[in-house]
Amino acid sequence: MVATLCLLACAFVAGQVNDWQLQPQLARGQELVYSGSFTEEPLGQGVLFIPRAYKVDTSVFVLEATAAKFDLAILTVVTAKTGKTTADSNKTSAVPSSVRLELVPLDRQGKLRPPTPANLASPLDGPPTIECGCFVELPKKRLAANDWWEVNEEGRTPRAWRVEGSEKLNNVMCVKLVGMQQSDDWDAPRADRSAWQRRDTVWISPFGLTCKYERVIERRDAARTTPTHRSTLLCELDGQPTYPGKAFDDRVNTIKHARKFFEEADGLLREPEQHKPQLEGMLRKIKLYTDAEPPTPPYSKAILQVQKRVEAGLRGDTVPDPQADPGPFAVNHAAVGKQVPDFVCTDLLTRQTQRLQRLLGKPVVIIFYDPASEISLHALRLGQTLVQRYPQGVSIMAMAVTADPELAQKQHKEMNLPFTILDGNGLVQFFGVEYLPRIVVLDGQGVVRLANTGWGAHIPGEVQTHVQKWQPR
Repeated sequence: MVATLCLLACAFVAGQVNDWQLQPQLARGQELVYSGSFTEEPLGQGVLFIPRAYKVDTSVFVLEATAAKFDLAILTVVTAKTGKTTADSNKTSAVPSSVRLELVPLDRQGKLRPPTPANLASPLDGPPTIECGCFVELPKKRLAANDWWEVNEEGRTPRAWRVEGSEKLNNVMCVKLVGMQQSDDWDAPRADRSAWQRRDTVWISPFGLTCKYERVIERRDAARTTPTHRSTLLCELDGQPTYPGKAFDDRVNTIKHARKFFEEADGLLREPEQHKPQLEGMLRKIKLYTDAEPPTPPYSKAILQVQKRVEAGLRGDTVPDPQADPGPFAVNHAAVGKQVPDFVCTDLLTRQTQRLQRLLGKPVVIIFYDPASEISLHALRLGQTLVQRYPQGVSIMAMAVTADPELAQKQHKEMNLPFTILDGNGLVQFFGVEYLPRIVVLDGQGVVRLANTGWGAHIPGEVQTHVQKWQPR
């Protein structure tokens, strides 16, 4: 039977070399399993790269298939790669960094139509918390080589798709599509704004299934003429089993409970201190369900994620919203012209907390650095120079990004720094720290006036100019 299907597929492709109908063809109970990786790399000089690599696994389960649409459950599990491996496997031993489950209809043209304002867009920096790159919105016609079309994306410029022809993958002849999208200022660099360009490559089988897809995003910092960052997501179809009968029912049951637990807990977690009894009740409900009816993997991971969020809320920890905010990777960064909300961080010398609000009234220079890096030493020396030049007119927040606080303490003593050293690990996401050093200058009101990544001869002059400009009057 399998051999017959393969022959039919080959015959189909042979007869349609330049003419393809690529709309998705899915069946109730079918599950598409994609495995891949997300990596980032610096393209500019004078920066220290913070390694960021993730394993990305996505399962797409077809809850229902009708003549008009497919009802899908999409689960994405993102795991940070630590470099540690098991004795007999190359798989990372890290636990999932992010788990997100969404219920989304897909129309017959390959367009996802979420019923709620859930953000399904791929982030421009950091890995996705929900991965939908296996779906491409297609025109209502047969496609031939070099055909092109455009699709809209809310909040971004349109994406242009083109058919590049056919290519064989794992003995299956696939149609290769390339999509291009970029910010309006990508071709005209500006000094006050960063820019980005995205390139998607998708290989689709004759049956409308994506066998492989790649997404490359290049970003360019303000005042740069060449790209400074690149991220690459590469995923391949690992399998497409179909689950009938009880196996189907078990998956649907787990998916529905995962969504139910998430929705019930989500509102409570916005003000966890006021809903402690209800959150404790949520934990009991989750335990009762998992004990009575063990959830079905991989969707049981979504239930475990809700449990972890509730436990974090009860401890008083920050609980990110995986829908409104793309998880712990792509938060709203502190941007030039925007006021930074008050925050606290730990002094590595005294173990006391330091608060931003106490330092305002004069410019604040925030320096994210790696104590083990020679490049970062330049940033610390700049901090010394600023204190000497403006003894009462500047505050320095030196943020050590390190797993070895003793190294930072030793360096502080050896350099005789006139300011303390703070733990910057918990603030790298908010301040967009992907490469080191990163220097952010705030005015006396806490508004970001300058944000520079890396080190170059121009950095000290730019920082000093802004410190001088925003001196209290």
